[in-house]
Formats: sequence, structure tokens, C-alpha cells
Amino acid sequence: MIVTRTFGGWSSAGSDPMLRALHQANAPLLVMDADPDEGFIRGKMKGGPLPRGRGLLMAEDTGVFVQVAATEVRR
Repeated sequence: MIVTRTFGGWSSAGSDPMLRALHQANAPLLVMDADPDEGFIRGKMKGGPLPRGRGLLMAEDTGVFVQVAATEVRR
């Protein structure tokens, strides 16, 4: 399942039943760019500014930086 949303208000996302279920299931999470002032994403991990196409892929309490490629060029 792929769910997209803006990062603003992430700390209040726990009221969304689907996001809460994904969090409880420890589903992997890809954060592309995030305001660190929004708080902790998972465990002790906070988001931060990232270049385009870069993200932090988190599973449980660990994360790795990844590069996400576009499937087509937009002009």
C-alpha cells in the first residue's frame, strides 16, 4: 500500500485510522522531505530537508537514505 501526504501536521496524524494502523503494523515509511520541528517520525528519528529525489526509508527504528527515480521526465 502506498499512502502519500504532506508532512505538515505529522504529529497529529495519529488520529487518522489508516495511518495509525500502518504505524502499529510497523509498515516501512519513506519520508522525502520533512520539517524537523514537526517532531519525531518514528522512534527517535526526525525528518529534515533533503534534495529532490532523496528520502529516508524507515523500518521499525532504523533508516537508510535512498534515491527515488522518476519513471518519466516532466517538462
